[in-house]
Amino acid sequence: MSDNLRDLRRVVNASLGPGQVIAIANGGDSEIVGRNLERLAAEIFRADNAVELMVHEERTRRGQLLGLLDAVRQWRREGRTFDSEGVALGIMLPGKGTRFSPITQRLHGIKPLMPMLVRQGRGRRWLNAAAASLYAWTLLAHHLQRIGFRGIAWKWGDEPQIAAHRLAEMNLDLSRADAVRFGAEVEVTEDLAVNKEWLLRHPTSGELIVQVQRRSRAELLQRFDIVDSGQPVKALVHIGSPAFSYPFLEEAEALFADLDGWIDVDGYLFEALTHDADAWQAELNCDTGLQQLVTERPDFWQRVQQLKRRVGERRGHPLVIKVVDFGEHLYWGDIGQLAKARRALWAVVAPTVEGDFSAASRPSITWLRIPTETASSTTPPEGWIALYHAVGPMRQYSIWTVLLDIDDPSKIIGRLPEPILTPDEHERDGYVPNVVYSCGSMIHKDELIIPYAIADQRCSVASVSVPELLSRLKASS
Repeated sequence: MSDNLRDLRRVVNASLGPGQVIAIANGGDSEIVGRNLERLAAEIFRADNAVELMVHEERTRRGQLLGLLDAVRQWRREGRTFDSEGVALGIMLPGKGTRFSPITQRLHGIKPLMPMLVRQGRGRRWLNAAAASLYAWTLLAHHLQRIGFRGIAWKWGDEPQIAAHRLAEMNLDLSRADAVRFGAEVEVTEDLAVNKEWLLRHPTSGELIVQVQRRSRAELLQRFDIVDSGQPVKALVHIGSPAFSYPFLEEAEALFADLDGWIDVDGYLFEALTHDADAWQAELNCDTGLQQLVTERPDFWQRVQQLKRRVGERRGHPLVIKVVDFGEHLYWGDIGQLAKARRALWAVVAPTVEGDFSAASRPSITWLRIPTETASSTTPPEGWIALYHAVGPMRQYSIWTVLLDIDDPSKIIGRLPEPILTPDEHERDGYVPNVVYSCGSMIHKDELIIPYAIADQRCSVASVSVPELLSRLKASS
């Protein structure tokens, strides 16, 4: 990794970095993001400061795929042209820290302007997370171009990643590549298997054979035709952020850019590119997230197949996706995933009484000691009502509730099978779409009063009858 850092400084100082950069910012953030990147361009891209920078402001979140296609379209509408012989950089930034809830900030990573322990050299200023992320990707863009790739190297969020393997020694031929995926070869554990996406690449060509979603370790090994002999097994875990060739982006723009709503790159695009009809159907049968996507986009797989055909016809060969291995011990700086936070999160999923309870109820946000229906302070309480948040398919962030035993809150007396509050059709758009959440509630007479925020942009108040809620909770036991 230290070799890569030295090489990165050489690339910037010699003005060999990217000359074109696109940043995608949330609504209201374009000015501060643009000003920040312009100020740092000579330190993170090229010393000669010869960088064409555009900030695309995303007023409504559209997901990775539609968002980057919107930005590419804006680039052209402003009369700009991409250097067909170079590699541009693109980054999607999640904001500057103005959302209501600290919990939502943790989940969605509001941290791009926070300083990090990354800088261009001794005596230079410390970079913020967004600049550090782009700085690290400058080296990648340089070497992608060196080995023949032509397109845009995209970076999700603000997490600088520096490969453990020397990128200067990377000898893949990317001249025919239409897309590039990045991974790290690691030992496959049960925890990683169920929490990460995985890449299977050809051992000699380096081409992506298939990308698969999260699943158990046994299912993953079976999908990759790896025999489980009881010994440690290594595979490529997906570390995010793709690169797309210019022809790929142009054809994707024609097929997808005019669609409404939200589509992610990591939300099954590469799965659709690498699964035939039978394999896609098999995934559809068991993946609820994919089922939700297909419900909202019934022709998603068919559109992706059109994309494959059109890119192949244009390039004169079948679609080629290459995989670059960053190595197991890559540097991955993530402010939102601090070591203490990781330990705290592990504690609530550990095989203990507390962990078992947490797994059953999910993060508890509001706890209320509920009396009987008479609301008399002299009668024994019925239990505890816990309001909590949960994220479902297609990122619907809702409020749920459980009733807990008054003497032993680790025991769940009742749990509703559906959320008590979900985003309705008027609450789905905003700073963070499809999200409602509450940081507190209270009982007034026989009503549970729930102030809640909508899409990290506005507030409202809901109420529910306590007797009716208790009745339904106890019936659900």
